[in-house]
Formats: sequence, structure tokens, C-alpha cells
Amino acid sequence: MADPRSGRRAFLAGLASAAAGLCGCRRRVLPVTPPPPPEDDPGPDASTAARLLEPGHPEEVMPPAAAPREDMLSGISRVKAPEAELIVASGKDPAAMVRLAVEAIGGIRHFVARGSRVVLSPNFAWSRPVRAGITTNPAVVREVIRLCEEAGAREVVCVDYTTDATPRAFRVNGAFEALQGTRARLLSPASAEQHVRIGDFDRGKLHAGRLRWQAVAQELLRCDVLISLPVFKHHREVRVTGAVKKLMGCVWRRAAYHKVDLHGCIAELGSILRPTLVVTDATRLLCSNGPEGPGKVCVPDQVLVSTDPVLADAFACRHVGVEPRRVRYLREAQRLGVGSMELSKKRIEYVTARRRG
Repeated sequence: MADPRSGRRAFLAGLASAAAGLCGCRRRVLPVTPPPPPEDDPGPDASTAARLLEPGHPEEVMPPAAAPREDMLSGISRVKAPEAELIVASGKDPAAMVRLAVEAIGGIRHFVARGSRVVLSPNFAWSRPVRAGITTNPAVVREVIRLCEEAGAREVVCVDYTTDATPRAFRVNGAFEALQGTRARLLSPASAEQHVRIGDFDRGKLHAGRLRWQAVAQELLRCDVLISLPVFKHHREVRVTGAVKKLMGCVWRRAAYHKVDLHGCIAELGSILRPTLVVTDATRLLCSNGPEGPGKVCVPDQVLVSTDPVLADAFACRHVGVEPRRVRYLREAQRLGVGSMELSKKRIEYVTARRRG
């Protein structure tokens, strides 16, 4: 004879399931390992910085291996533009804008020599579609890859440390699509083993010594050309994110930046890890509730190509209604010699691209 209690339990479970369905609820399955608690951003407080130096801190437990030399970033070329330092290309075809703007600033061969190893740093961190204005347009990335290959680059690697789950992020935001038909590789350096500690940061007294070490993705140690490929957008914590802040996708321990002094860390990172060229995607961008949205999307239909990341960011600030001098990390980056926010006419050239085909 069946146990009446088991029937009652099944009946109650059925009622609970039906109630959840009526309320629009979905059953939650907890992960095996509980997620860490949300991080606070106390700013550059001395006591918080001191806690970062404790040997048992999670970010100090397994640091990447040290590099064999100190000047590991010295191979990245620094090239000045022949004339204008910022080219603003307008149009409806992202690839055509990229090609025209790069040609106007001196041509890809002015920056990428035959046989070069090139690292591209696009924003592929989020699993969001292009229409959301949160990640770099894959058409922009693909055209830069094609230009590098036409110049005779030996190797092209796209590097970005994804925030969302890597395979899904790359599928949704078009990263896989961007590499189709090219020889480029795609990498999300999400583990300590893919990074290496370098002395370049120690010589710069990074963050007044509050971080004992810093590390970059190993791909940067043997590259000749570094091209930053950000999508410009709003950012809740630092107002905007673009070419200067994009470099955080190439380093380890990004959470420590938030705990120590996010603005100061971004500026000092820019003074050490300098891109050869900046290609900013301003075709569609998130104008509010950044960096991950959802929020208001603006459509400037522009691509910015520059040898000065601070200048590129200062120009793009107009698209989100922010005064560049109100962005502290841009002010500090300018003070450290990363670039200049001066938007003089002689530094900027405007071009218009026609849709191809």
C-alpha cells in the first residue's frame, strides 16, 4: 500500500511548482562553488591598499612567473603620425571608414612593418550584440586585421580578457566573426599562467608602491606593434572608457585597480603600456549605464584613428556629453605624458568614407 505521506509531499511540490510558474519565476541552480561577494570600491584609502599586500590575499596567492628581463615592453614600436594626430572618419560602412582613416594618418605600413608580430586589443569582454554599443564592432576589427596582413604582418593576435564566459561572449559579440577569412588568432588570457610579471611597472613606482607586482598577457612580450581597438562608451565609475582604459584588458589583477585607485592605475598603466596606434569604434556606442548596459545607444557613425590615446578619448567624450577634463584618469594620463587633451584644429583631420560596393 502506498504511503499517503509521499502522495501529500508530491501534491505540495506540484503546487509550489505551479505557483512559481504563475509568478514568472525560474528555478535557480546554485553553482558548486559560491560566487565571491561583490567588491566595494573604497578608492585610494591607505588601509585598503595595505590589505592588498597581505600574503594571504587571493590576488597574491599565485602570482604569474617573473619575466627574465625588466624591459619587456621595449619592443612595442612608437611611431608618430606624419601630419594630423587624429583622423575622424564618418560614414555608414565601418570597414571603409577604418581603411580611409588609416590611409589618412600615414598608411598601415607606416606602423606595421613586414614580418611584425601584431597584438590587437579590441573590447570583446561582454556577451552583447553589436547593436548594444558595448563591444567593438567586428567589422572594424576585421578590417584592421586585413590591413595588418596586407602590410605583411607575420602574426596577428586579438587579446581581451573577457568579463562574461569566454565562448559565449565571443559568439554573441562577433569576435569569432571578426576573424573569419583571416589568419589572426583570438585569446582571452583568463589565468595567471597566461601572464608574466614585468619590471617595467616597478621602475614607474606604479600606484606609489601599493601594488607589489603587476603582470601583462604574455602575447605582449613578443609583439612589435600594439593596436588598441576600443569601443568608446559611458562608464559608471570613471565616466567614460576608451583607448586609455581599454588596456586593462591586457593585464592581470584588474580587481586590484578598483581597490587601490582606479583612475590612478589607469593613467599609470597608459604611461607604461603604450599602443602604437588607436582605432576607436564610435559607430554605435553606449551613452548611459556603461560599461555593460543596457542603456541609451548613440549612433555617431565614426571611426577615430590616432597615435595619441588621450586625444582620441578626449574627442570621443563629446558623444556621451562628458567634458574631457572632468575625467580624472585623462587628466593624470596627460600629466604623465601619455598624450594631450588639446583638441586644436591642426591635430585633427576629418574625412568621409563612401560605402563600398
